[in-house]
Amino acid sequence: MTRQSDVQESMKNISSRVEKAVEVRKYDEKAVQERMRKLHADILQKKLAEKKRMDELAQIPVEEADVALLMQELGCDRMAAEQRLREKKGDLVAVLRDVAGLPKARAATASV
Repeated sequence: MTRQSDVQESMKNISSRVEKAVEVRKYDEKAVQERMRKLHADILQKKLAEKKRMDELAQIPVEEADVALLMQELGCDRMAAEQRLREKKGDLVAVLRDVAGLPKARAATASV
């Protein structure tokens, strides 16, 4: 009789552990789904921000001579040269300083 009661007690323990494991797994699934939703929303937001930035950069005019000079001196293609110029608002000197690793040019101060 003791053996049978021990077996029943063991079965109860195993059953409760399985129920707890299933409950934890369901909780984890909900947490993972929520995290995935948040991650998807973050990625979508970053893509929209990048598209907006690219649209803004596309509106900045660049000089054809500046593009040709960058292509020749840096050995890059037209798209890369135009992109670098647009990122620096069409300022060729700023692009060349950036490529050479030089600091930004300081604004000249007028002495009185």
